[in-house]
Amino acid sequence: MPFLVLILILWFGIVPITQFGNRMFFGVLALSLFSGAYLAEMIRAGVESVGASQLESARAIGLTGFQTYRYVIFPQALRHTLPALTGQFASLIKDSSLLSVIGLSEFTFSAQQVFNATYSTMESFLPLGVGYLILTVPVSFWTKSLEKRLRYET
Repeated sequence: MPFLVLILILWFGIVPITQFGNRMFFGVLALSLFSGAYLAEMIRAGVESVGASQLESARAIGLTGFQTYRYVIFPQALRHTLPALTGQFASLIKDSSLLSVIGLSEFTFSAQQVFNATYSTMESFLPLGVGYLILTVPVSFWTKSLEKRLRYET
């Protein structure tokens, strides 16, 4: 389901029924539902990418199920899924701009208000683009350093 459709269903479908119209709550709920499905699928794929021999080796040395996942499976799955997770988190930051549709005062909503008051397109939306760049580039650099730290020889 497209993110915009999910926002509109939650806002115009659930709010009238529940009479609970907190924009921030429904914004966070929409972002959580939308990205949660993608994140769960990425983590599942990462866990499945770890070889069966790793699981058998952990059992052979006597690790419990919890210990196997904690010390063997999840560290390797994290290495495999880190680039995809980075892209999803950057996308999540940028997708928050769609919450302006329900009137949630966030970055894009503020730029739209400036544009509506001044009719200055570039002066309103260029800082918006730079702002999103400032928010997403550190995420990318942080995960690159994390990838280097988690790298191992095979």
